[in-house]
Amino acid sequence: MKKILIIAAIALTTLNACKKETAFSEESRQSNTVANAQNAAVIIDTHTDFPGPYDLVNQCTGETVTVTGTIGDDMHIVINGNTMNFSEHQQGRLEGTGSLGNVYITTLNENVTLNGLTANNGVFVIDDVTIFRMISKRGDTNFKVRRVAHLTVNSNGTVTVDRIDFDVICS
Repeated sequence: MKKILIIAAIALTTLNACKKETAFSEESRQSNTVANAQNAAVIIDTHTDFPGPYDLVNQCTGETVTVTGTIGDDMHIVINGNTMNFSEHQQGRLEGTGSLGNVYITTLNENVTLNGLTANNGVFVIDDVTIFRMISKRGDTNFKVRRVAHLTVNSNGTVTVDRIDFDVICS
């Protein structure tokens, strides 16, 4: 939920500012920025790669797993008048060996959406769905996490819905 609130705060702060600037790392590329003078729409599409290694923990076995590979992050933002839509998709397939000698393939898929008004009322809705799998190549215990989060903030700044469903499956 902390990540969701940070994304919301950054997005709303950025959108309330008059000056629209974005900075990207060398791994990033900005593929499309369009400003339509007729309806003042701004569209930003970016892709960023986050190369490993990453240290992860198989929560089913307690084993620390160092994985290598790249997590890709695609962001799409549309600002149209006082309305903003943000979507982000992260995906990755990583491989690694654990501290107990087990070999794993991990997959990550995360989708985040934020829809809101950038005017002074600050109404917004955030949805975040994450599925992470750590699959043993040798048949040892697999680890899966599924998280679904939803946050709604009304025009008074009051959180009306704050829900996280979190499942951990060991198989």
